[in-house]
Amino acid sequence: MDERIEKLKGKTGLSIDEIKEILGSKKNLSINEMSYLLDEPKSTLRFWEDKYNLKIKRSKKNTAEAEKNVSKEKKPPRKYVAKDIVDLINIKFLCRTQKLTTHGVKNKLSRGKKVDNERTITEIVQKLRQELVDIQKKMNYQPTFTQSVLIE
Repeated sequence: MDERIEKLKGKTGLSIDEIKEILGSKKNLSINEMSYLLDEPKSTLRFWEDKYNLKIKRSKKNTAEAEKNVSKEKKPPRKYVAKDIVDLINIKFLCRTQKLTTHGVKNKLSRGKKVDNERTITEIVQKLRQELVDIQKKMNYQPTFTQSVLIE
């Protein structure tokens, strides 16, 4: 597999610009490369595309090839660009890590909120604890021994 895809594999929370920078001259990925990148089967990627109304572009049909295969009506292959990669990384995070249902993922995506997959519960608790300590300092609060042990 391409070394640029190896750099992306397993990363979360990347912006579109960061993905474009890593991909460099490679403007889009095939469904095989996306499947490898996300560690998900191709069928899952197609399911997510349909279920979450992702607008994945397809490469242009070769007109000579289209004339030969008139009876087959085969669709051209998908082209995943940086925005699609970000969307699919976020969907994978919501489905696999946060264990949201398809309805929950749709709600989260429809609200337009950025998926914050870098924050963990411990980071949230640490931030809240620091805010409480700051409030105590502003109030010149002197905790008793038992309370100070609980805080630390």
